[in-house]
Amino acid sequence: MKTALFAKSSTSRFVLFYLLLSGIGLTLLDVFAPATVIAQFCLLLAHISGGVIHWFDPNVLVIGDVLRLPDSGFALRVSGECTALQFTVLLVAGMLAFPATWKIKLLGIVGGILALQALNIIRLISLLYLGQWYPAEFDWVHHHLWPIFFSIDLGLLFFGWIWWSSMKTTDNIL
Repeated sequence: MKTALFAKSSTSRFVLFYLLLSGIGLTLLDVFAPATVIAQFCLLLAHISGGVIHWFDPNVLVIGDVLRLPDSGFALRVSGECTALQFTVLLVAGMLAFPATWKIKLLGIVGGILALQALNIIRLISLLYLGQWYPAEFDWVHHHLWPIFFSIDLGLLFFGWIWWSSMKTTDNIL
């Protein structure tokens, strides 16, 4: 007799496949991702964030993976935890586990990664200025509020993608 957890329903297959892919992805990211690749990605995020900031604050400095505001001296180092890669792994795992065509999955993964990284750049910029203007609130916003925003965004992206993919499938557009 099979239990409900291992019934041959699409929901249980999705959940089990999602958990498997998430576990593998997070393990690969945390254990096997080369530190040099993560460090280069941190540099890229710092330089993109600095470039965006430069549009409205030309005094910002980008030194390696550090964003610095010379007026206050406040600096923000972009570290491996600042990359949103864990959220990216969870989103990609969900899209791969969900029953959809490969074309729809690929479009969702690319769009989802771009959306998460755009939000991440907004996060880095907001944290830089928050640290300058409200240093007492920096740690709370950095460690509590932004992770909640990313979790909500992850859910919105995933469930929005499910809705979009169901519309594309039923309309035979893709």
